[in-house]
Amino acid sequence: MSAAERALASAVSEVADFMRKRRLRLDDLINVGGEEILESTDTKRAEKARRVSSCWDLMARLGVKYRDIEHSEYAPQPIPALTA
Repeated sequence: MSAAERALASAVSEVADFMRKRRLRLDDLINVGGEEILESTDTKRAEKARRVSSCWDLMARLGVKYRDIEHSEYAPQPIPALTA
């Protein structure tokens, strides 16, 4: 494993940890848009949009692409549905 590959793996791990701490899934990065920060009347939806925006900012700073996370062993797993 080269130094660049190790650096990318470390960055992907950092982004995945960020996502876990903020309860984000990969689908959220695609489905929740920035316009919802300003337009949403639902405060929870607006907060999720802020967290998604922060995640994209972190990814840009670290040079991590969506596909890097998607194909990583560190990718956050979907949150299982609660059963009654």
